Amino acid sequence: MANIYFFNPEHDLALANESPHYQPPKNVVKFADDLSLLPLWFASNDGLFYGRNDKCFVHSSLKVDESWLSEERRLLGNCCKWGDKKLFFAENKENFLVIPWGKDHAFCHGLERFGAAPDASECDLIREVSRRDFSLKIAQHIHSKGLYGNMTPPCSYLSLDDIERRATEASPTLFKAPLSGSGRGLCWCRNGFEKRVENWAAKTLQTQGCVVAEPIWDKVADFAFEFGVSLNPEATECITIQDFGLSLFETDSAGVYRKNRLASNSDILSFLSKYVPADEIQNAFHEVKKAFVANYAKRLLSVRKRAQYFIGVDMLIGKDANGKFILNPCVEVNMRMTMGLASRVFYDKYVEEGKLGEFTIDNAREPGALLADDQRRRSENPLIIKDGKIVSGYMSLTPVMHNTLSRARIEIF
Repeated sequence: MANIYFFNPEHDLALANESPHYQPPKNVVKFADDLSLLPLWFASNDGLFYGRNDKCFVHSSLKVDESWLSEERRLLGNCCKWGDKKLFFAENKENFLVIPWGKDHAFCHGLERFGAAPDASECDLIREVSRRDFSLKIAQHIHSKGLYGNMTPPCSYLSLDDIERRATEASPTLFKAPLSGSGRGLCWCRNGFEKRVENWAAKTLQTQGCVVAEPIWDKVADFAFEFGVSLNPEATECITIQDFGLSLFETDSAGVYRKNRLASNSDILSFLSKYVPADEIQNAFHEVKKAFVANYAKRLLSVRKRAQYFIGVDMLIGKDANGKFILNPCVEVNMRMTMGLASRVFYDKYVEEGKLGEFTIDNAREPGALLADDQRRRSENPLIIKDGKIVSGYMSLTPVMHNTLSRARIEIF
């Protein structure tokens, strides 16, 4: 068995568009190209989630030969290969597994000519369960267990009148489109039913059928519970779940992802338990998995095929009006690979236990800026590897050249 990994960050946009012929914006294509080798660090042929296999390959059209990070990868035991997908499919006519960042009609359509036939019914179901309004099924289950404290749980609205009523009568609200790119499709409503809110809501209702609403939380921590689900309709135990653990991340003021903290699961849980008891957080994980199996996994089993999915459930801790810390155990459900899971796997595989650091996505406006920054960081914070684990230093997880505008990097302090 051979596995080929793809980094297709346009996945969320493709889901919203729905067309198999979707073409992402040029800046998204550039981002995908620059970070195309990111899967090297979570791809595996050692049995991680997708089972043991003979070949591990990452698709990339970048002109980067195998001398890139060759010594670092050797010391870390990373032997995954990369190149254009044409090479992989030429050598592997059958018995291969395609593992994208996320599966959608556009991605599958692009692989048709290589014999990786798209499964339209599976893509339709992934789109259905990826909608933010579908994730309300988990939120409703969790609310029934009393895990939202005195905060209003998220809900959805089907009419502009109901949205106006929520905007004018309730506390500040974050409205969300059911499908959008990460950190996109958000409308922050703090001053009533303004014209921009009305226009946004009307357009979202017209294109996606509903609007999801939740209170604007006074956040102190964003984190996620990362796990994988394997479906086998022919097995006695047709649904199995593998926990990967926790990721602790940061976003900007608009909700766009910026970085993850690199730390052990126990250190992240210890940090979060300063605000909310650890057993409450762990109970939330348990209830999320129960709700996922009941509402997601069983729905996906209807396709009647073997499949594996990465899952990331975004959560947060915030303060209520009285200053009490409250757990929001289901902000969103990501039916795809996430930066949080990538950082979680990277830490557990390549970083010495107990060390702290950051996993960051950088973007530059001008060519050459990231290359200069890369050279500076290499000099000021050189990578140190002992016994196959990183103990300190900087490393870019993706190639940095003069024309590079985006980079994934880690720094261990």
